[in-house]
Amino acid sequence: MKALDRGRLHISAIGVAMTERLIDDSLRYAMDRKQFGQSIAEFQLVQAMLADSRTEAYAARCMVLETARRKDRGEDVSTDAACSKFSPERWWDGSQIVPCRSMGAPVT
Repeated sequence: MKALDRGRLHISAIGVAMTERLIDDSLRYAMDRKQFGQSIAEFQLVQAMLADSRTEAYAARCMVLETARRKDRGEDVSTDAACSKFSPERWWDGSQIVPCRSMGAPVT
């Protein structure tokens, strides 16, 4: 299980980084994209979607960091490692990527 915990933490960290990159790209796109004569980043709904996304990414990052700290101290982190892997994974199953797609951002 210890090898699985380490692997889950590694995958979680990669997922968090990918998620943060996607949010940054979405923000850049929202600032560049014009609709009705203004940047779509000025629309309240787009701001709310980006804020929600940033909040979830921050929570996932904190979860990964705290779980890694606990693992370094030698504590059992099996459950937390699995949970920290699940959070950024939700982005890539399509449930959280909707805000980026709804802004018209190209998502590959």
